[in-house]
Amino acid sequence: NNLAVTSGTLDCGQKQLTGNATGTFTMAAGTSLILGATSSTANVSFPTGFTAAHITLNATSTVTYQANTAQTVSVTPTTYGNLILSTGASPTTKTPGGTPLNIAGNLTINSNTTLSQSSNTISLTGNLTNSGTLLFSTGAFNINGNFTNNGTYTAGTNTTTLNGTAGQLINGTSATTFYNLTATGNSSETVTLGNNETVSNNLLISAGTFDVSASNYSLT
Repeated sequence: NNLAVTSGTLDCGQKQLTGNATGTFTMAAGTSLILGATSSTANVSFPTGFTAAHITLNATSTVTYQANTAQTVSVTPTTYGNLILSTGASPTTKTPGGTPLNIAGNLTINSNTTLSQSSNTISLTGNLTNSGTLLFSTGAFNINGNFTNNGTYTAGTNTTTLNGTAGQLINGTSATTFYNLTATGNSSETVTLGNNETVSNNLLISAGTFDVSASNYSLT
């Protein structure tokens, strides 16, 4: 019937949860769901059987995919809260099962982990912290928060859109090369650099301010 995570963490470990089309799956504020174990190659999926209309994940809840193997990031939830992608000792790739991948909180990609989005879309309300690899071939990345790249960002021929309304940072220890970069925030939005960044194709500023003078970093 119904599965409700009302507090704390539901750690699935190496086991698979299966629901049903008539039951509901809910996660309350601050709760966590862990799928897989970093010590195991068991491929644990997001709880199956529940329909998108019957899944509600609070924006401050967290789902972690951390099996030490390739995993499919389910897009059955209409929107995740926070999403963490991790692994064990072996480099692994996590691949969204469709489009779009909507995240109401933050997206964290840990070291040794690749999020391969191919031609689909990621829409992120919170911040990106990438210590692994975020890989596009085409597709789109829409981000409302800060873009922090401490790993590898492979843009392919995608469009990265900064759509925040209160100020955004492009920073991290790795210099990033974007393909198309678009800033679409409102008149109060200011985008500030925290590293040297490159746009290999088109830069579009349709609203707000792109401030390259606020630091010693350059935009090429």
